[in-house]
Amino acid sequence: MNLKGMIVKRAALAVLFLSLVVAMVSLPASADSLFTTLVPSNSFDAYAGWSVSGPGDFGGVVEGNPFTLTSAATVSDAVLAMANYYGPDTPVDVYIESDNGGSPDSVLASLTQVGTIPSVYSLGGLVTFTCSGVACDLAAGNYWLVAVETDPSTLQSWDFTYNPATAPLAQGNSAIPTGLTVIPDSAETAFQIDGSPVATPEPSSFLLLGSGLLGLAGLIKRRLVA
Repeated sequence: MNLKGMIVKRAALAVLFLSLVVAMVSLPASADSLFTTLVPSNSFDAYAGWSVSGPGDFGGVVEGNPFTLTSAATVSDAVLAMANYYGPDTPVDVYIESDNGGSPDSVLASLTQVGTIPSVYSLGGLVTFTCSGVACDLAAGNYWLVAVETDPSTLQSWDFTYNPATAPLAQGNSAIPTGLTVIPDSAETAFQIDGSPVATPEPSSFLLLGSGLLGLAGLIKRRLVA
């Protein structure tokens, strides 16, 4: 390899190294709690909650509670305190919906239930609903977590927070996740939103990369001319 070829190769390796440095600075943090009402220590009221029911005799009652992301994040899952009151205990559909002036608007992401909902006779438990795909990348702002049961023979409970607390409640029927009516100052449900905040490179990282690239460009030019 001639001298010019060696210079270009070394410059390319240096640029790759600087790019990796910036990429490492930009890596998101590990999954963590982004929002929670499971306080203290994942607690919830196992003796009371809002109905989440299938259509038909149970009315298809849909429940939604608001949450806020203080920064852009990738949501990995939602954990809801739930109990199966009646029926075959079919999975619940959980959605993240946008907020429009304090009311749920459109579905942004669909979450998938992991495992089954514990029976009310065992006082229920925490159930995980996973989120996957680009739809789980959310900007900072207000959102709604909505739970829907589609089996007409199943009645579930979304349990309340451990400490008495109130929040706006979005409620609907016919097992339809949108078009819900907001009821202010309602008992707050117990849930948690998990995920990773989206990390952005610090300005100093961009400055480092830019300065390095300019320096390398000048070096290559001088060596090639010489």
